Amino acid sequence: MIHGKAADAGSTGIAASKLAQSKSSTAQVKTFADTMVTDHSKLVDDLKRLATSKGVPPSEQPSSKQQREISKLNGLSGVAFDKEYAKGSAFPPTRMPSSCLPAPARRRTIQM
Repeated sequence: MIHGKAADAGSTGIAASKLAQSKSSTAQVKTFADTMVTDHSKLVDDLKRLATSKGVPPSEQPSSKQQREISKLNGLSGVAFDKEYAKGSAFPPTRMPSSCLPAPARRRTIQM
């Protein structure tokens, strides 16, 4: 069901954003990550309750694809981290505005 998958994707976005809180090189990215953690934590809690009430408890573990994305992010730091995090590959429904990135990363980042 969509509830469980959405909660799983939200949890992955939270994990990526928690990494950004410590690995990012810019205050703007860290602020965006703080917002993501706060907003998505509330959303994921609501989705998990809804999924459970419908008899579809969400997975407590990320999918292998999601885990690869988190592992990839975990191996990066600074501008390289910011660039990859901005792509939003760990949480596709949300994209970070490129204006949050420092100029060097912005030039190498796909247009959003």
